Amino acid sequence: MCRGAYADQSEIGGYLVLLQIWVWERMPTISPLRRQLLEMPSEQQDPDVPFRLDGPLGYRWNVAFNVHHVSTRVARVYRCQLDTLLDTSRRFLWEPYTDGILAILPQMCTVGHDIWTARVPLIYFDVVEWHLPDRVLRQFGQIQGIPEQFDTSQGLHRIDRRGRARIDWRIRHAQYIDIWDARRDHIVHGDPILRGRSYTDDYMAWFFSITVRVIGQSQYAVFGYEGESSTVRLLTDSVSELERKCYAGGPYFPGASPASRWPRRAPRPDGGPQPPSLPAVGPVSIGCGSRAV
Repeated sequence: MCRGAYADQSEIGGYLVLLQIWVWERMPTISPLRRQLLEMPSEQQDPDVPFRLDGPLGYRWNVAFNVHHVSTRVARVYRCQLDTLLDTSRRFLWEPYTDGILAILPQMCTVGHDIWTARVPLIYFDVVEWHLPDRVLRQFGQIQGIPEQFDTSQGLHRIDRRGRARIDWRIRHAQYIDIWDARRDHIVHGDPILRGRSYTDDYMAWFFSITVRVIGQSQYAVFGYEGESSTVRLLTDSVSELERKCYAGGPYFPGASPASRWPRRAPRPDGGPQPPSLPAVGPVSIGCGSRAV
């Protein structure tokens, strides 16, 4: 997404249909119902001939939709739905490519499956974009840990072909081509997900310290719609405060002072009031030792 993810960005380019299909495949609560299931063989299908889709997985969305059960063009409703994705009935599908789906995809979609988790640059003339599977290991059925720090290089993103018709990109990007040629030496390996545990404790502590957990704007109401953003925000901030006080001085950020290991709550991007913090009480035991929370 690069600059397209910035709040002050008014325009975005690229293959947005692919991004939309990516969302629909992984977030069932905001995806429309397909009136025809192209991944299912028809009655005219010869049972002696293996059934295959006529295109990649996204091809099955090339049908008519039923949108009566989902919101359309209401950003505040979308935000509320994203805030409640942790609910089991509103889950995020990390692996839409099930074994059954892979079995019916055309061969062109599964060629090179052995390098799907290679941490390498993807190169197209002047364009170099890094493929970083170690940041989304759950998409490959592996437990997610804290990913390595990575600089995507703003200078690399500024390069284009305008006024550079005579540049030999094989020479200009030789260092990246060498990494791609050795792609099988850069395969990322992780532990398989067992019993639903898809991340490490260290990863979740790190992730909570850098992310915005709730994006809904609870002080606004949509006419005819009562969202859950207020409840989710209050609960999230309260649990965050508990975690910060519980694990201050804990093992997740060695070398840092207790006050710096869990950052203070960031200001609301919309300028709205902060939910109240939890009051201090006496020492209690909540599984991390006896501490004042």
